[in-house]
Amino acid sequence: MLETKTLLAEYKNSIDQALRDLLDKLTESDYADLQSRASLRLLDALRYSVEDAGKRIRPILSLITAEAVLGSSQRLDLKDNLATPIALAIELVHCGSLIHDDLPCMDNDDLRRGKATNHRKFDEATALLAGDLLLALPVRILLSEGRDYGIDSWRLSRAALKFTEAISSMICGQALDMDISLNRIQGEDLNIDTLTLMQRCKTGALLGAAAEIAALLAGADEDCCRIFNNFAHKLGLAFQIADDVLDATSSTEVLGKNTQKDLGQNKLTFVKLYGIESARALAAELIIEAKQEIRQTSLSTDKLEMLADYVISRSY
Repeated sequence: MLETKTLLAEYKNSIDQALRDLLDKLTESDYADLQSRASLRLLDALRYSVEDAGKRIRPILSLITAEAVLGSSQRLDLKDNLATPIALAIELVHCGSLIHDDLPCMDNDDLRRGKATNHRKFDEATALLAGDLLLALPVRILLSEGRDYGIDSWRLSRAALKFTEAISSMICGQALDMDISLNRIQGEDLNIDTLTLMQRCKTGALLGAAAEIAALLAGADEDCCRIFNNFAHKLGLAFQIADDVLDATSSTEVLGKNTQKDLGQNKLTFVKLYGIESARALAAELIIEAKQEIRQTSLSTDKLEMLADYVISRSY
């Protein structure tokens, strides 16, 4: 486990630095039009929720997927990894979605990643707009950075299409979550099928895109991309189950966000339907299935399987 944490920390450090460099471009010539139109407060709010934040699971998944496709057993420098454009773009979308999740009209939270949520640090309007920008800007980043990496236009256009589809699915999953929390969906419809659909969209869509688009940009064929997508969706469901369990069993100090919120907000969770131990067993089963999925390829999958194990063994 220590080796896993060390390797993931190395990826995270590289991603953190790349995101800082990318955000710096917002004030340079490539994005001068954006900088001139956006208030400094908005850009500060964007930085606040992006820099040095989170586990970076989605971009790490993109990078190690591409390494597997490219046949590299070693960690590639980000400038040599063809998945870097989607890795950074997807993490920006994820950060934007968290800003929106925390807003008073949604989950109404005041703590995220161990610090005040964006609307508490700035204000609700600025947070809303920062989240909006983090949903729109990454498509541009994927295309412009992808071009700089020499990725051909066909793969880039396919990647952009899949990326926007994933963002749309994520938003629909959040809408379904809100419908459940506000009792618009009740009774027999509050079942495992509804929960799985919600989490496949809300959590799984970006994870699926992180792997599938990375494989596409690295040169994988359609069948291989599909396998990576299936792997990541199972990984995503297991990730969400682990989150549900942690919300019910861990502390605010460990998680860096308020716990026990799911019950208070009438959330439909795997813990609510199955209980803690059965939910843990389901997550473990999904990880086994995810590994079986990825082993269908002829690629080296050691790091992908390591990441899969980490998803359900993490403490935060």
